[in-house]
Amino acid sequence: MGDRFRYNLSNLATYPNGQPPWLNKTSPIPTAGMFDSYTIEQVMDTRSWPLCYIYE
Repeated sequence: MGDRFRYNLSNLATYPNGQPPWLNKTSPIPTAGMFDSYTIEQVMDTRSWPLCYIYE
């Protein structure tokens, strides 16, 4: 498995959900290949594809 599965537990209190790299709007949302991959920017507007719904 190598180093990619080694965790740095010394920063767990600072970064409880994992450590950087920081994300931006063009970062892809990971799906592990089970679904189509979209960027954060694509799902920010629920009125446009791929979500296409309106809150009322």
